Amino acid sequence: MLRICRRDCFRVETQPVSRQFVPFQSQPLQPFGGLHSRTLASAIQRKRKGRTEAENALETSSPSSMRTHCHFIIIVIITIISGGIIACQEGSTPPRKSLIINNKSFSKDRAAFVNAMNKKAHEMGATTASFLDASGLKWSGSVASANDILQILVHAAGIPQIAEKWNKEYYVMTVSGHSSRNEVLSTSVNSIEYDDSTYPILGGKTGTITATGNVTYNLAWITLIENTEIACVIMGDTTDVNRWQDAERIAEYLDVVMSGKTATLQIDAPLFAACKLPAHPIMYDNYKFDLLASKSPDETGIPASLTKLMALITAFDYISDENEQVKIDPSDIIGGSGDNLVAGDIVSIRDLVYDMLLPSSNDAAMALARHIGGKIIKMHQ
Repeated sequence: MLRICRRDCFRVETQPVSRQFVPFQSQPLQPFGGLHSRTLASAIQRKRKGRTEAENALETSSPSSMRTHCHFIIIVIITIISGGIIACQEGSTPPRKSLIINNKSFSKDRAAFVNAMNKKAHEMGATTASFLDASGLKWSGSVASANDILQILVHAAGIPQIAEKWNKEYYVMTVSGHSSRNEVLSTSVNSIEYDDSTYPILGGKTGTITATGNVTYNLAWITLIENTEIACVIMGDTTDVNRWQDAERIAEYLDVVMSGKTATLQIDAPLFAACKLPAHPIMYDNYKFDLLASKSPDETGIPASLTKLMALITAFDYISDENEQVKIDPSDIIGGSGDNLVAGDIVSIRDLVYDMLLPSSNDAAMALARHIGGKIIKMHQ
């Protein structure tokens, strides 16, 4: 069996999101600093490689995955229950729980992990951030400023295990256990509203909440302007279109001002911050940046799934082998974005990381927090 998981939001998208791919240049571009001296061409190659892997998975078959050229009929049923959303896809996985965190979700393991997240965030300089879970669900009450998230974004860019994953278009996750299958994960960091042929997205993460009464569209991304890598954060946009239009306006504005000219920036997002990445990854830890541009950068907002970047930064302090297998527990299943796991599934830590970065799986975040939190408790016993 193979399923395709798409968008990072609590709303089920029934239409695929198209994306403009940058044609790969036959002549290699000159290298530039940061992000481990990756060239734009190599970043695009990795995107195209991820897409090829997904396409190959769709065209090949195995006893534990899928039949060749089969067609999937997906029926999406949305039911509102106590402010939550249940999304069921026929022929894939059982119905999900509503988006309500139960008491089991706040286990001692996860509590230990969240404590480690907050300690790490404050050590990094994200001093106004307060995380109450690893997934970023609205109901958790986590808060952070644009400056906090910018600090977290820069730090994440210096971790190879994150930087090599977050710029892929697709990734095939292998699931074993009682329901062995492949899951094709599709990134949420894309939009037809943003032309990345001019300002390429080298990596990043979305954060989205569409629940009635508290809508927010966030984006943390790294782009290339004038051969300089720029980290940007948008928080609090009210629509997906506004989010990506703001992102393009910001890139255009920075392009002008970095060339020595004057310009005026008008965006809908209430919170925004941008800075240059340091010249070398060794400087990414606790980087003291100067803002290139900002809008209420110290005011706190809801980080939503941008929380997962902090969760991954924390987790990699304790991960020695990404091939380590994790069995999904019933308490990990909270639904929402990246709705592709069920209790009893067995996946590698590497695949949990991809699941958190691309479709922004809340279940994967809960599983990783529980798993790493258990390690933390054992270390202090």
